[in-house]
Amino acid sequence: MELATGKPKEARSLTSIPLVRSLLSQEGVLLVITLVAVAILSAQNTRFLTTRNITREATLAFEVAIVAMPMTFIIITGGIDLSVGSTFGLAAIVLGFLWQDGGWPLELAILGGIATGFICGLINGLLIVRVGVPPMITTLATLALYRGMATGISEARSARGFPDWFVQVGRSGIELQWGTVSATPAAQLAIVIGVALLFGFLGYFLFRNRAQGSMRGGEAGLAGGANGAQRLITRLIGGALLAWVLVSLFTSEAGGLRPAEFVPTQVLIMIVFFVIAAILLSRTTFGRALYAIGNNETAARFAGIPVGRYKLIIYTLSGVVAAFAASFFVSRYTTTRSDMGTGMELDAIAAVLLGGTSILGGSGSIPGTVLGLILMQVLKSGLLLAGIKGDATIVMIGLILIVSILVNNFIQSRLRPR
Repeated sequence: MELATGKPKEARSLTSIPLVRSLLSQEGVLLVITLVAVAILSAQNTRFLTTRNITREATLAFEVAIVAMPMTFIIITGGIDLSVGSTFGLAAIVLGFLWQDGGWPLELAILGGIATGFICGLINGLLIVRVGVPPMITTLATLALYRGMATGISEARSARGFPDWFVQVGRSGIELQWGTVSATPAAQLAIVIGVALLFGFLGYFLFRNRAQGSMRGGEAGLAGGANGAQRLITRLIGGALLAWVLVSLFTSEAGGLRPAEFVPTQVLIMIVFFVIAAILLSRTTFGRALYAIGNNETAARFAGIPVGRYKLIIYTLSGVVAAFAASFFVSRYTTTRSDMGTGMELDAIAAVLLGGTSILGGSGSIPGTVLGLILMQVLKSGLLLAGIKGDATIVMIGLILIVSILVNNFIQSRLRPR
C-alpha cells in the first residue's frame, strides 16, 4: 500500500505549495506566457511598452474585448455565437441608413442600431431554445443571413459626414494633468507593494466565493481544489506584476514617474465591462446557473434552473453588445461598410478559448478571457512594430497561440489527479 501511495504523494509535494499551484493554474500559465511575450517584444522595439502604444492598442481591441464578454457566457454553457461579426456589421449599416437615408436624428439612429443587435441576438436565442437548432448551425446560418442583409441594405454605399459630437465620442477620453513624481527605488518599491496589496485583496474578496469546482466541469482538479490562501497569493502576484509593469512603463529617463496624460473612453468602458461580467459570472446566481448548464444541461433542468430563459438572455446580450460596439466603431472611423466586423467572431472566440474556457462548456472565467485578449493584442502590436507585416503576422500569431494552448493543456493534464 505504501508503494502505491508513496509516488503520488511525492509528485504532489511541490504542487501543494500555494505559490506553485497558483503559477501552474490555467490563468497562471497564461499570465507567465503573456509576460514572456511582453519582455521579448519590448526588447525588440522601445516603442512597444509606452503609454501611447498601450492606449492605442487597448482602443483598437475595444470592440473584440467587449464582445468577448458575452461570448464567454455562451461558451461556458456549451454554445457558440458565430454571428456576432455579422450582427456588428448589420447594426453599423442600419445606424448609417437610418441617419443618412431615413432622416432620423442620429441619437435615434444609434438606438435603432442597438435595437437591431437586440433583434439579431433574440432570433438566435429563439432558434436555439424554441426550435431546438444547435447553436453552431443556428449562428452559422445567421452569420450569412445578417451579412447578406447588411450588404443588401447598404447597396455598396457608405454613410459619411457624421456630426462632430458623434465623431468625438469615438476619439474622446479623460485628460489628466500630472507632475513628475519622485521615482527613487524606495518609492518604486512602495508603489509595487501598494498596488499588489490593492489588487490582491480586492480580487480575493471579490472572487473568493467563486464556485471553482463548477469552473472545471466538476472535477477536483488543481484549480478546483484551490484554497483561500492560494487565491489570495494569485491576486497578490498579479498585483505585483501589474505594479512592476506600471513603474517600468511610467518611469521617464530623468528618473521620475510620469503617468499617461490621456485615457481613451473605450478603455474606461472596457474596464467597466470586465468588472461587471466578472461579478455576474462569479458572484451571482446567474453565473452559477451558466456553469451548471455547461456541466450538465439535463441535470440543470431537473434542478429547476430555467435553462431556456438563461440561454435566451445570453444570446440576446451578445447581439446587443455587438451593436453597442458597432456604434463606437462607426464613431471612431466616421463611416459605415457592410463588411465591418468580418472575422470578429473568430478573434473573440480565440480569446475566450485561449483564456481557458472549455469549448465543451462548464469551465471558464472572465480573468482568463482578459488574459487571452491581452496576449493576442500584445502579439499583434509587437510583431507589427518588429517589422512583421501582412500574412506573416497572422501566421506567427496563429503559431504562437497554438503553442501557448498546447503548453497550458500539457501542464494542466500532467497536474490533474488521475
